[in-house]
Amino acid sequence: MRAQGGTEISLDEGNPLPSGKPNVHTIHRKLREQILVGHIPAGTFLSQVQLAESFGVSRTPLREALRMLQEEGLIEAESNRRARVATFHLDDLEAIAAQRILLSALATAITVPQLTDADLAGMERSLAAMAGAAGRDDAAAWRAADAEFHAGHYSRAPARLHQEVVRLAERNELYRSVWLRD
Repeated sequence: MRAQGGTEISLDEGNPLPSGKPNVHTIHRKLREQILVGHIPAGTFLSQVQLAESFGVSRTPLREALRMLQEEGLIEAESNRRARVATFHLDDLEAIAAQRILLSALATAITVPQLTDADLAGMERSLAAMAGAAGRDDAAAWRAADAEFHAGHYSRAPARLHQEVVRLAERNELYRSVWLRD
């Protein structure tokens, strides 16, 4: 598929699409991957018609996938305008990190008095797993253990607060990966 400006968008680069008609989550995942690795560059306008054709779906599931990407901050879309891959600025990353720190601190303050010995033991296991992963230079295992540790220290926060901290952590990771790539 060719985006505005002549940028070629390859939807099968990396992980091929599964056979059969893809669903909203498959479309979202594939477009997300393509944006994060830079195969669809920042500023690229996305044609719903061309993308729907490339995926072999109607525009309805594609629009939902684009809405999900917009919610994550990966694309910008205005009513009656084409979606465009978002540009990422250091200020955005800093703002998301600051929000995450503030809400995480609140969630931690609520959670800590309620932690059990089992909760603390789980967090200690996560710290040990992080140390082991660092020793093996296994970034993926370290990130997984880090996520478990952080989930433990805000596990007793109210559901809405917990969800917002998780959302900000995911968005922080997305922006950070794009920023580091660029």
